[in-house]
Amino acid sequence: MQITCLQCVEAACAKVCPAGALVRNEETGAIEVLANRCVGCGLCEAACPFGHMHFDTQLRLAVKCDLCGGTPTCAAFCPHDALEIR
Repeated sequence: MQITCLQCVEAACAKVCPAGALVRNEETGAIEVLANRCVGCGLCEAACPFGHMHFDTQLRLAVKCDLCGGTPTCAAFCPHDALEIR
């Protein structure tokens, strides 16, 4: 599964999360899933206007791009340098 995210400034996924499981990492700027808080309701997936929130049905957990802790692997391995982190 390809997992991408625009890391929206006004993240709809985080706004609808009843458990506060989606929080912005101040260091990387990424919205991250706090697995210990996620209740598996799927509201975040429904709220994302870009379809970038995903739900792992086996783990019953929201899944999304977290920018690999600030060093996105996708950007490092893009053969045409088309991806960059800003």
